[in-house]
Amino acid sequence: GSTICIAPDKSIVVQPGSKIIANGTAARPVKFIRSDPAQMWKQIELRGDGNVFNYALFDGGDWNVYVRSIDNIFNHCTIRNADDWGMITSSRYNASGRSHVTLDNCLVENCEIGLKFLNCNAKVSDCTIQNNSYSGINAYYSQLGPGPNKFEKNLIQNNGTYGLQISTSGIIY
Repeated sequence: GSTICIAPDKSIVVQPGSKIIANGTAARPVKFIRSDPAQMWKQIELRGDGNVFNYALFDGGDWNVYVRSIDNIFNHCTIRNADDWGMITSSRYNASGRSHVTLDNCLVENCEIGLKFLNCNAKVSDCTIQNNSYSGINAYYSQLGPGPNKFEKNLIQNNGTYGLQISTSGIIY
């Protein structure tokens, strides 16, 4: 259970050819938190492919996680207390195509928007998305399902204006 304290307005950027593999446990998660409890850190930007987070906590960023790559896995993670987005995805960094992300058994809460999928293929299963002030999930030019991009058995509750918001060619199955 390592703890990574991130300074105010600073980011961790994983460049192409690099990746993070963070393996915590239920009792001892890997924590990405504020070094100053009163000030937000910026983001963890995943430009490199194949990042894996098992039992990780992302707490107190402006955008906690920014996915711009493929084959990213978040298993039993908590993403919370982001000023804007708990997780945002967009087109791949320095490559063509959509980003890819898998979230299984994750908790996303207390952000402005819990999950913002822009130009992404996402698999979201057995997750709880709750208590986000504007929306739980926003999908824009993204696909959630079918096939390997499953969207199933999720609990979306107590979010602000929208629980699930689909915009401009967002597709959910």
